[in-house]
Amino acid sequence: MASDGASRVAFPLGGLSLLLVLASCATSHLAQDSRQLLPIRTPGQAPTFEAPRRLGSVQILLDRRFTGFRDASMQLLRAEPGMKLPRHRHARSHELLYILSGRGTMFVIDPTTGARKTYLVRKGMAIWIPRGVEHGMSMLGQREPLRALQLYTPAGPEQRFRRWKKVP
Repeated sequence: MASDGASRVAFPLGGLSLLLVLASCATSHLAQDSRQLLPIRTPGQAPTFEAPRRLGSVQILLDRRFTGFRDASMQLLRAEPGMKLPRHRHARSHELLYILSGRGTMFVIDPTTGARKTYLVRKGMAIWIPRGVEHGMSMLGQREPLRALQLYTPAGPEQRFRRWKKVP
């Protein structure tokens, strides 16, 4: 317990550490609409879904099913060598990524010119993909998995991962 009466919990994620500051009553106090004031889920509690052909997985840490809020979602991604995420876009949501480990090749389609722009992404990079921008990623030629923290705002696109096989 800190001197200000709050508890602090840190989750190390590669070179990034998420710090949650908890008021002493936050976990037991419910908001008026019955959602938790501060929903908390450890990685071991979050559902994990496996990509087709076992080329990756997504662990949904926070989403509207857990928090009751549609403002944002948070996922841990793992893309194995050989995985290819096809060209797609999120019409209503921005996507934010923080690369925790590994590397991959990401592409975006310039909405003004239609030109394809390719980027090598690697550990420590933060990426913002505006809503509506077409993008994709390839792990072809890579030797190690890519791990990333992914956020959508507003939440919604992460629900597609629930169609994948749930890992027990």
